[in-house]
Amino acid sequence: MGNRSICCTTQVEFQSQICRQDGRPQAQVIQQTDINGCRVVLSLGKLFNEQVDIIVLTTTQKLKLNFQQQEHIKKFAGDQILNELHQILLSQGGKVQLGSVVHTHAGEMPYDYLFFAVLPSATDASIIVLNESYEQEMAYSIEENFRVNSITAYADKWKFDSTQSREIQIVYEAVVNCLEKATELGVKSIAFSVMDQQINQIARSKLASVMLFAIKSFLREYGSKTSLVEIRISSCEAPSFKIYKTYMNQILNYQGETTMEKLFQQEEQIYQQEFKIDSQNDIGIRKDDIRKFCNGYKDGDYKANQYKSSF
Repeated sequence: MGNRSICCTTQVEFQSQICRQDGRPQAQVIQQTDINGCRVVLSLGKLFNEQVDIIVLTTTQKLKLNFQQQEHIKKFAGDQILNELHQILLSQGGKVQLGSVVHTHAGEMPYDYLFFAVLPSATDASIIVLNESYEQEMAYSIEENFRVNSITAYADKWKFDSTQSREIQIVYEAVVNCLEKATELGVKSIAFSVMDQQINQIARSKLASVMLFAIKSFLREYGSKTSLVEIRISSCEAPSFKIYKTYMNQILNYQGETTMEKLFQQEEQIYQQEFKIDSQNDIGIRKDDIRKFCNGYKDGDYKANQYKSSF
């Protein structure tokens, strides 16, 4: 695949607050497994609280961060890192390749580097035609969120799992590129978020399986050649956490050869076993209201609210 990474290495004194490592809440280890001497850990907590050498944030091709990421970086590292990202963007002609990883030094934050995985933004989602052929896939993703967290299910209305191979390949490449670059830099630990706030074109179950498959593939290929001894996946949200915990056991511990096609067959089996709802009547989802809900959302939330009650 090759390592696609861009770095701005300028070292500058930061006039900012210092985020002390011993002052941060410790992320709680919920589950872990070992692959070729590297621990893969699922942790409960905020990504910024992970005590690792590198944290991986998600960004767009324009290197835009979400509000929480931007404010945290500004609070503990001033504007320098954001300025570095701007300079990298200019050097790439205003657009960075999807699936690549941009990295900067972390300033006064308690990491060696910050990685920025370049992923599609929510507005880059493939166009979905609301017709009969998609309705079952739409219901699939909405059902998943009801099963895991019914309170927030309607907020995940754009997670229509139509096996979008382009987005899946981008996620896979981004994760592997981060791990390859971390190995090149000689660091020992790295932490990812679950990425579902950025990649909302893919159902959580499929996103989890792709991330875990990428980690497993990397560790199988590199073995003892990587400097990494710990790879963490961090989440503080119940829906994502439950899915990753379930998939981590079955995907990482599977000893057979796995292709992407076999992976999604395995993902479907896990989903059917762990998350599938037996009857749509249990939650009152109706296909016509799914269609109306989505059309209403496109025209504004005020129309979507008319159909939210049926979910």
